[in-house]
Amino acid sequence: MSDFVIGDIHGCSKTTQKLVKDVLRPAPSDRLIFVGDYIDRGPDSRGVIDFILELQQYASFEVIALRGNHEQMLLNAMKNPEEMGLWLMNHGDTTLASYGLQINYDNPAETFTDFPKEHYKFLEQTAFYFEGENYIAVHAGFDFNRADFKEDVHSMLWTREMVPDLTKTDGKIIVHGHTPFPLDRIENQIMNKDKAINVDNGCKFKEMPGFGHLLAYEPAKQKLFMQANVD
Repeated sequence: MSDFVIGDIHGCSKTTQKLVKDVLRPAPSDRLIFVGDYIDRGPDSRGVIDFILELQQYASFEVIALRGNHEQMLLNAMKNPEEMGLWLMNHGDTTLASYGLQINYDNPAETFTDFPKEHYKFLEQTAFYFEGENYIAVHAGFDFNRADFKEDVHSMLWTREMVPDLTKTDGKIIVHGHTPFPLDRIENQIMNKDKAINVDNGCKFKEMPGFGHLLAYEPAKQKLFMQANVD
């Protein structure tokens, strides 16, 4: 049995499918854990969620989907039109385009009238973290200054200043995304056996040297898998 923790996708559906089907090729006893940020920036946010839903429904292996800050911004915009501006500033327009939707400026709440109910249910049911045998996966990180770091939702979605305290995790490392790191820095984290491993290589940023891969990390074997952006 292997666990593969997959980094931020941001609308790159072809790359996601290629990583899973051609690189990882999970066995029935394996498990995929996505750390969130499925949407925004890339060309096919809808296709990413379609693919993950397909895996959850039909794959022989287990698939766990965590929530990223971009999913949270979308959910906030759906529930409160006043939150729409923040989401759009973070490339929410690319997600709307992938669903064939347009912003209704006269009545922003109607923007999501035709948003698929199955996708809304998926977003609502995403978890904030997942605890494996030797790691804890989360989108952004934790605030270990808190008495119970697993209750701080804001840090799990947004923090960029995590200082891991493995005395509070029973020695389990943190595997997270949220902040794009160049590939060599991520590889050094693994080589140095750091307390936190970042699996966000900025998949969408394929024009930037050192970025542009979708990553998967296998904590038990401390092994990194990657797929260059093909979207």
